[in-house]
Amino acid sequence: MNGNRTAAVLGGNGFVGQYVVQCLARAGYTVRVASRRPDRGALLRPMGRVGQVAPFYASVLDESTVACVVRGADVVVNLAAVLSSSSAQSLHAVNVDGAGRVARLAAEAGVARYVHMSALGVSEHAPSAYGRSRAAGEALVRQYRPDASIVRPSVIFGPEDKFF
Repeated sequence: MNGNRTAAVLGGNGFVGQYVVQCLARAGYTVRVASRRPDRGALLRPMGRVGQVAPFYASVLDESTVACVVRGADVVVNLAAVLSSSSAQSLHAVNVDGAGRVARLAAEAGVARYVHMSALGVSEHAPSAYGRSRAAGEALVRQYRPDASIVRPSVIFGPEDKFF
């Protein structure tokens, strides 16, 4: 196990994020679990050795916090997204501008590997604002990280989901 590799997972304390964090820790990465609620990420600490999994505050809406969390990382995984607009976060701000911001800052930081989670069926002509926002976000990710791995899962559900 090589403890010198670092991964930053934005949205890492969410439903999918907890499994991504666990896999990265098992693979020997030091994992920065970045989210707007780092207190929730504290529950992920036992997924690795002492100090291997650490929660960080970062919002995809804030340039400086994202720059800090991606600096020095070998891999960045962006799972941050919203399903609908709220007063605090809009689809465009998170799913488009946020996605582009993370990809750009990861590129500027020289991050070797970039993974972006999108959704199945996204398109600029999608019937939902969500689908259109995710497509626009993918376009920005590709602009800054043409080498990005973009994952497009269908509905994801399991014991800890909010689907049911």
